[in-house]
Amino acid sequence: MKLPRNIILILLAFVFLISCKTMLGQNNDNIWVGDFEHGPMLLTRANPESPWYEQGNLAEVVSSPAPVRKGSYAVKFLVDRINSPNSHRSMIIPKGNKPKDWAVTQKIGKDWWYGFSIYFPDSWTKDNIWDLVAQMHGRPDLDIGEDYRNPFLAWYTDGDNITIKNIWDAKRNTFESGSRVYGGKIVLWTGPIIKEQWTDWVMHAKWSYQEDGIIEIWRNGVQVVNSHGPNCFNDKNGPYFDIGIYKGWRDRYQPEGMVASRLVYFDEVRIANENSSYSDVAPGNGEASKNIPRVYH
Repeated sequence: MKLPRNIILILLAFVFLISCKTMLGQNNDNIWVGDFEHGPMLLTRANPESPWYEQGNLAEVVSSPAPVRKGSYAVKFLVDRINSPNSHRSMIIPKGNKPKDWAVTQKIGKDWWYGFSIYFPDSWTKDNIWDLVAQMHGRPDLDIGEDYRNPFLAWYTDGDNITIKNIWDAKRNTFESGSRVYGGKIVLWTGPIIKEQWTDWVMHAKWSYQEDGIIEIWRNGVQVVNSHGPNCFNDKNGPYFDIGIYKGWRDRYQPEGMVASRLVYFDEVRIANENSSYSDVAPGNGEASKNIPRVYH
């Protein structure tokens, strides 16, 4: 049966709209997708087509033979302390693409889901200064004299291990005493860095500076964190998520014992609201979500 011309046009328009949403990095009203399948582009604030904006050295969208978790593209971060424009940082933050502002600022008191995959090459060798590769960062209330603080949740590498650390503060102003004083801090988990293969991470969180906070984290389908209690700052605005490399050095010219550069890849980044679940954000379309063992450390 031959379809009327107007029906064909409506169907084509629908397909076009769905394609546009995919190119922008969104697949429905609950989930923000950053899988880099838009292909090579400048991941900068100034580029209106970019779903991300930069901090430090520009990240690069890459394809095979570079490692790719799923699809055709991933993102590469490189910091060379001598030759890079920025000696210590190359990170990206989701723009959000209005009206998806929650992809940038996740409201406190709500449930959120996060997924990403990270690839450490063999060149990621041990040295004497930490690296930060993923973080949740609060937005200080500058109008009351609060200044910038450490990320309240972060994936650090130190030696041959990766460590997830959490800090929090229920005070309205973390600097109310005249200096930065946190309410508490904890190491949530430590484990070995897996090199030359993709490591999948999924996190479920209820950000709260009170006792009702929740952080659950899975690595490659195995739950490694189940934390309840305060886990963020008492800020007017919610936090944001970013990925890449933040190296502990600032000075380009370090003493012996420091690596000259850092290289890492990310793929399959997703942020989802309270109407979502593990399988919605798990890298590879939830390949690891069918049977999720729970192992707490």
